[in-house]
Amino acid sequence: MEGPNKMRAAQYLRMSTEGQQYSLGNQAAAIAGYAAAEGLDIVATYKDAGKSGVTAGKRDGLQALLHDALSGLGTFNVVLVLDVSRWGRFQDPDEAAHYEFICRSVGIDVRYCAEAFEPGPSGSIMKQLKRVMAGEYSRELSNKTRFGQYRQADRGFVIGGVAPYGFRRQSVGPDGPGAILRHGEQRSRATDAVRWTLGPAEEIAQIRQIFDLYVHKGLAEKAIADRLTAQGKAWQDGTPWQRHRVKNVLQCELVIGNYVYGKRIQFLNTPLRWKPKSEWKRTRMVEPILKPGLFAAAQGKRASMAGRRFADERLLDDLRSLLHREKALTAEIISSSRRTASVDTYAKRFGSLEEAYHRIGYDPTYRAWLRRPDGRRKTREDVLADLRALYEETGMLNGRIVRTAKQLPSMDYFRRHFGSLSDAYVAAGIEVIGLKRNARKLTGVGWRFTSREKSVVQALQEKKSISVTETMALLHSSWKFAQDILERLQDLNIVVRGGGAPRDSNKRYRLLETAELFRII
Repeated sequence: MEGPNKMRAAQYLRMSTEGQQYSLGNQAAAIAGYAAAEGLDIVATYKDAGKSGVTAGKRDGLQALLHDALSGLGTFNVVLVLDVSRWGRFQDPDEAAHYEFICRSVGIDVRYCAEAFEPGPSGSIMKQLKRVMAGEYSRELSNKTRFGQYRQADRGFVIGGVAPYGFRRQSVGPDGPGAILRHGEQRSRATDAVRWTLGPAEEIAQIRQIFDLYVHKGLAEKAIADRLTAQGKAWQDGTPWQRHRVKNVLQCELVIGNYVYGKRIQFLNTPLRWKPKSEWKRTRMVEPILKPGLFAAAQGKRASMAGRRFADERLLDDLRSLLHREKALTAEIISSSRRTASVDTYAKRFGSLEEAYHRIGYDPTYRAWLRRPDGRRKTREDVLADLRALYEETGMLNGRIVRTAKQLPSMDYFRRHFGSLSDAYVAAGIEVIGLKRNARKLTGVGWRFTSREKSVVQALQEKKSISVTETMALLHSSWKFAQDILERLQDLNIVVRGGGAPRDSNKRYRLLETAELFRII
């Protein structure tokens, strides 16, 4: 039972990947022994398993501890930590002191169980020195790890990453080359290394075709992707080629045998930084599959194309036009468009693709055409009802009309949910005539007259006959569309062609006396 004078304590545990001497169980056991000796009762535990100590941002346990301490939700007045390094290996020692100070400012003392610091200036100096040493340990470990990786690469082994197109990962052990590793498969022994090796012959052939199309035929990256897809050739995983995949092939130096590494650098919690190309490291790893001259020609063309920078507003205008056509924007839609720059271009120019969306006023999380007036998401039947309503309003349907209708989803929606726009017409009861320049006719169950057909019938009630030209002027439509309206009414026994006194009566249409006008008006 808790004694009357026992203080309540919380313990903080943190383990990265440094070894079992800092396992959470070992830390808890040491802290429990300290608490028993000091007469403390541990009432809460905060822990960060597998988290680096160089930053507090990704440590949920430490964040929860500080939140409970400052908000008063915590029922403890002492925090127990094994040592200074478990509190954190911050690169700025003042950051560690700051978190300890804000706990002390609300009456909560932070104690290090394995390290005794005397009260007063000498203890503060020693504690600050320990903080500096904890941060220095991480810096030294980072430098050693980077040096070891570069040493592995210098020996011809891979230091990480996914195999580029046309290549595969192969394990290498003490006895020589081993098995080819599938995507996501790890080496069987920790002592084995990994290197790149040539992939299937058909992928090697496609790489050569890509460089030939780009350098000798003058095709752009998107055009190359379209041609490969049209030829039935797919990416490694069976999905179609994309522009960014062609670009990755064109800039991969493995095709001339070079493994490039050390492109980027990041010191502990600092931002990731690209190094100048002159500082990139290269080592020969595989047999070349292209002549260096062909690869150099491709890089020269890519460099000349990179110099053609469009103004920011031009890029945003292209994005607005694409949004107007497609009703939505995704990385896939942008990549498949020939009228916009690549996703990488937008990300590099504006910082991110989301920022480009923000600048054109597009919110990818909310799409008005997918919402009912009450805010609920539209169903498949709601979309078909909107399609029928649009047909009644316009008298015809085609891809252009559907794309520009704000109440209807994108063409990609119709492809995903119905198979095609034509299949959506069928589901809505709209049949393709096909002989009248894609004019649409509503037939079968749920058939209704359109507002334009009603206008023609009302005009015929006022005068005895009407021609195609007069119908075209009445409807503000094309000649073909006006003729289609009149022929549709003729098929429904509403009007008849010819039969009057004038010489050109065979070019005019008049109402049938037996027409059931109540069906229309």
